[in-house]
Amino acid sequence: MILFLFRFIALWVFATFAVTGLTFVLRFYEQAAKDAASGIRHKPDLQSISALLGAWARESGMNLGHVVMWISAVLPRPRIRSGAWIPVQGEVRHGLPVLLVPGYGMNRGCLRLLARRLEATHRPVLAIDFPWGKTIEELAELLAAAAQELRAATGSEKIDVVAHSRGGIVAAWWIQKQGGSAYVERLVTLGSPWSGTKIAAFGIGPSVLQLFPASALLRALSAVPLDPRVVFYAVNGETDAMMLPPGTDEIPAPGRNIRLAGVGHMGLLLSVSAFQQVYAALRRKVEDEAKIAGFDDESTEDAADRALAQFGR
Repeated sequence: MILFLFRFIALWVFATFAVTGLTFVLRFYEQAAKDAASGIRHKPDLQSISALLGAWARESGMNLGHVVMWISAVLPRPRIRSGAWIPVQGEVRHGLPVLLVPGYGMNRGCLRLLARRLEATHRPVLAIDFPWGKTIEELAELLAAAAQELRAATGSEKIDVVAHSRGGIVAAWWIQKQGGSAYVERLVTLGSPWSGTKIAAFGIGPSVLQLFPASALLRALSAVPLDPRVVFYAVNGETDAMMLPPGTDEIPAPGRNIRLAGVGHMGLLLSVSAFQQVYAALRRKVEDEAKIAGFDDESTEDAADRALAQFGR
C-alpha cells in the first residue's frame, strides 16, 4: 500500500511538471513566432534560460498545491443564511462584499487563500463553484444567482467581483450582456483570456472552445464597449503559460492592465504581489491609512505553505 501511494504521488508530481513544461514550451514558441514576425530574434543566454526554468518550477509547484486545494472543497458549499455577515457594533467594513469566481477546472477551494486575505481587509467574501459541461452563457446565469445571494445576505446594493482565468470571461459576459453592471462596482480579472487563448484547444467542454481566439462569444464580447458604470482591472502574470499567444489576457480600454514579473497563471492566486494589486484595485479612499494585516512581508512560498497548512482546519 505504501509503495502504491509512493508511486502514485511520484507519477502525479512527474505529470504535473511535464504538463506545465509543455505549456511553457508552447508559450516559448508563440513568443518566438510573434517576435520573428516583427523581425526580432533573441539569442538564448544563461540568464534567460535560468529564469525560464525557475518560472516553470514555480508554476509546477503552484499546480501541485492547487490540486490539494481543489480536493479540500469537494463537499457541497453550504448556502448563505439570510442575515449573515451583518456588522457587529464597532466592526470596521471598508469595502463592498466580494464574489470570487474560479477558473476552468477549479473550485472554491482554490480560492481559499485569496478569500482569507480579503476577509482580513474587512470584506465579506463568497467563493463559488461551477458545474462541468456548461457554456459561458449558462455559467454567467449561475454567477448572477450567486451575486444575488451575496447581495441578499449582506444587504449590499452592489458587490465587487474577483475572477480567475475563465471566470473572468464568465463575469464579463454577465456584466456586459446579462445586466450584471447594475450590481457590480469593480471587476478584477486574474489571468483571463480576454482575446482568447490557443491552449483552449486542449480543453474539454463547451465553455473551453468559447475561449479560443476569435470565437463567436469573444467576438460578441469585444464588440460591446466596457460598461462605464463598472471599473475594470486585469491583473496578469508575466510568465502565464496559459495565455497563447502571450498578451491575450490584456483587457481593452478603458480597463486597466497590471503585469506582474515572475508570476504565472496559478501564482496569481497565491502570490503576495498579485493580492496587493487586487487589494489596491478594490481599495476605497476610506482605507488609505489601513494596513493589510499579516501579509505585508509574506513571500509567495510562505503563503503557499500557510495555505496548505490551513486546509485541515
